[in-house]
Amino acid sequence: MIDLGYGLFDQFFKVMAEIGFEEEARQRSIQPTVLFITDPAPITAQTYAELRGRLQQTIFVPVHNEAASFMVIARDFLPSSPKYEMIRIPRLSAIVRGVIDRPGFSFSSYISQQPGGPTEVHSWINQIFAEFRELELQLLIGELESSLRGGGKEQLRQIPKQSKIVSP
Repeated sequence: MIDLGYGLFDQFFKVMAEIGFEEEARQRSIQPTVLFITDPAPITAQTYAELRGRLQQTIFVPVHNEAASFMVIARDFLPSSPKYEMIRIPRLSAIVRGVIDRPGFSFSSYISQQPGGPTEVHSWINQIFAEFRELELQLLIGELESSLRGGGKEQLRQIPKQSKIVSP
C-alpha cells in the first residue's frame, strides 16, 4: 500500500508508467488497485479521469470521506467496474470527533478496551471495515473469474496478491 499526498502524486504515477509497473504487476499476478479520495473540486475529477485513462489495467475505486467533503458527484468518480462500489467513510459526530482528536488517542487501545460496550466509534470502524472487506471480496472474485476464463488448473492454484494505492 502506498499513500500519496498531493505533492508526490504526479511524479509517482509518471514513474509508474515509465517503468511499466502495470505490465510487471500483471506478470507477477498482482492486481494494482487505486483507492482515490474524492472531493467536489473539478480538478480532482479531471485528475481521476486522466489517471484512469493512463492506467487502463489498474482497478480504480473512489473513496468519499464525508469528513473531508460533504458531497461528491458520483458520475465524476465512476469505479473501474460496477462491481466495485464507491467506498464511503461516514462523518463522526462532533462529540466523538472531540474524543479522537485528543493528543495520544489510539483507535487500537480504545477498541481493545471497549469502554462500556459498543460505541459510535465501534460502529464507525465496523462500517468502514465492512466496506473494505466487500471490496476485497470483489477483487478476489474478479481474480477467480479471470483465472477461470484463462483456463488451466495451474492458474487457479495461484491466488494473486493485490497492491493498493491510496491517493488524494
